Amino acid sequence: MTSNAKPAAVDLAAEESRKTAKRDALMAIEKQWQGDWEHRGVFEVDMPSDDSVAPEDLHDKHPKWMGTFPFPYMNGVLHLGHAFSV
Repeated sequence: MTSNAKPAAVDLAAEESRKTAKRDALMAIEKQWQGDWEHRGVFEVDMPSDDSVAPEDLHDKHPKWMGTFPFPYMNGVLHLGHAFSV
């Protein structure tokens, strides 16, 4: 009696590797870009250095501003709240 079956441990490891290959590739890309963004300080907010303005007048010349943008996917019917997030 001959058996062509591979050892179960080898099959499980190969199956797990196949199932997570896409996730692992995406996580590697994410880590690469996060490292780049951290190195360049993309998401760091620096106070403007303007010595020509007194510290108490700095906000008038450089007011804080924040913008939001909704994620680009639809998960329901449009409603009035969508208009306020643009």
